[in-house]
Amino acid sequence: FQAEDGIRDFCLSRGLGDVYKRQGHYQERLRSFADHPLVGEVRGEGLIGATELVKNKATKEAFAPAENVGGIISDYCLKHGLILRPVGDAMCFCPPLIITDSEIDSLFDRYSKALDEGLDHLTKEGKAVA
Repeated sequence: FQAEDGIRDFCLSRGLGDVYKRQGHYQERLRSFADHPLVGEVRGEGLIGATELVKNKATKEAFAPAENVGGIISDYCLKHGLILRPVGDAMCFCPPLIITDSEIDSLFDRYSKALDEGLDHLTKEGKAVA
């Protein structure tokens, strides 16, 4: 029994077939951040996901907690109308189950802009290796 089978069965048994259909697009867009210089790891299942922010992608060196990088990126997200929950330096995504494909695209387009601006900010301050 695999987790994906369980998610599919849960969604379909509760009339949430659209959720199951959208999760592939959602995960594809989420996983596209694996190549971003600030992202050391991308993880997710269904419509839940996170990106782990790192100081140095090549070495996976973490930011010092005092640098509050999750908070900095969260502020850039807010600037673009996106509310994400930073847990340390992991940016957590948990959209509503009624999210559409176009809203998924908007969510991740906004996150991309925020992440790029955050990278510029952190690089200028010498906190990130781009």
